[in-house]
Amino acid sequence: MSDKTVISAATLSGTLAGYYLSRWDEKHRIPFMLIGGFVGTMIGEILVRKRKPRRLDYVHPKEDEFIGM
Repeated sequence: MSDKTVISAATLSGTLAGYYLSRWDEKHRIPFMLIGGFVGTMIGEILVRKRKPRRLDYVHPKEDEFIGM
């Protein structure tokens, strides 16, 4: 799965969870859906970062010229 797919699926899941929570609690739906979507997006971003470990020894070729190497 691509990064965008993971983030989109987590956002959709968070939004639906907020919707069902607001239906169950009989509150206004929009704030719950917005907060649920935001939390879902953050979870998706965390999942993507955990899936792809960063290489700490990588230096971009343009940074070599800037640093003066």
